[in-house]
Amino acid sequence: MSAFQAFPFPQRFSTYSSESFIFRRSSGGYVFESMGQQLLDVLKRVVTIFVLLLQIAVVGAITWFLWIVYNDTRLQSRFEREGRSIRVHIDDVSYAQRSWKDFLGNSVYITFHYNQNHYQARYVQDTSYVSRGAYTTLLYLADLDSFRQPDPEPPHPRMHRTSRLVKWTVVNDVTTENKVLGGLIVAASVLFFLSVSLINYLVPVPLLQTIGKGIVVVAWVGLSVFLTYDTVEQYNYWNRLRSGGQPAQVTILSTDKVSKSGGRSRHGRSSFRTYSYRATVRFQRQERVIAISEDDYETARAGDRLNVVYNPALDDLMPAGYSLPMDEYLVPVFVWGMLLVGLWLYTSRSKRRQVSAARA
Repeated sequence: MSAFQAFPFPQRFSTYSSESFIFRRSSGGYVFESMGQQLLDVLKRVVTIFVLLLQIAVVGAITWFLWIVYNDTRLQSRFEREGRSIRVHIDDVSYAQRSWKDFLGNSVYITFHYNQNHYQARYVQDTSYVSRGAYTTLLYLADLDSFRQPDPEPPHPRMHRTSRLVKWTVVNDVTTENKVLGGLIVAASVLFFLSVSLINYLVPVPLLQTIGKGIVVVAWVGLSVFLTYDTVEQYNYWNRLRSGGQPAQVTILSTDKVSKSGGRSRHGRSSFRTYSYRATVRFQRQERVIAISEDDYETARAGDRLNVVYNPALDDLMPAGYSLPMDEYLVPVFVWGMLLVGLWLYTSRSKRRQVSAARA
């Protein structure tokens, strides 16, 4: 048995002659095929398997990391819901790094006593610093007999606020725990898809091929549903802002144009890029960033007055007569169209195969 025959690949890649060359009969005589071409085919297959294994390793590491982050975030959410705020006196502060989270922030470990018991807790010094002898407030969960630092308080309203219409996404309304869970589900789905792809590449299994195609369809449907929901919620928010708004005037400080594919551009145009337009205005002695139309961007200058509608309940404003750009509606339509075209092509090809098999 040659080395090529022992290579664990499917039959069409593993049958090689021990001779230096293979000859095949054709209508014109013999076709000469060198062993080098066979070696190239094997090399391509090995590289493909290696790339798939590398992708599985990377995505697997990301999935594992997200799983750890999700469990930690879920535990923090439980402390926030069920924990009691207790003010403790810090006996000692340790700067030793004991967890992977210590590499992501300026954290220390504080030692203190509560009910004559000795405790330690991790404390992130992003907004405040602690030292020996100081007091701080922690969350205590009796079921776990453990302390945790509470999440930082939401920042006070800034002098520079941005309208939700500038960079709209419903993801901003999702809790951190659910955001991490969504990322974990996506990463796990990709990992499963890559694993199925590797198995199908080594040993084709019709059932796994069907499952892989089903995963692609489900993922595409999920993306289409999310984009549709996001667009509907954006329209509802715009409608609430418009219907409940009060007439007002603002002073334009500056205008800007940003490519939706990334990158900022104050000059120049491209027929292959779409832009969002925004303006920094002064309203009630605050600087705010609001969405504006292309016409407002072309005509407005610094120092001009702009008529807006302000909704106190939403604490947001937009130019009077502002409408959502048409491309906001076209994105979900395009994604649904791609899905329908793909399904139509797949079913058409399946029917042609069935017809060909029946004729044969």
